Amino acid sequence: MDACYSQGHFIASGPKEPRTGGVILAKGMTRIELESLIKEDPFHRAGVAHYEITEFTPVKHAQGFERYI
Repeated sequence: MDACYSQGHFIASGPKEPRTGGVILAKGMTRIELESLIKEDPFHRAGVAHYEITEFTPVKHAQGFERYI
């Protein structure tokens, strides 16, 4: 994960409430690139994590958030 943050691909991550998993906000990657990254994740390879990719197009954002979209 640290590499994805340093490359600017991940914006934020953390656990869901209740603790039924987590969320990662990513940008600057194609869906294929993200799917390839997921395949390399140790939790995915061990079969203990399932990922669901939800793409969206932000049309409105808070001031100061421009650099993240």
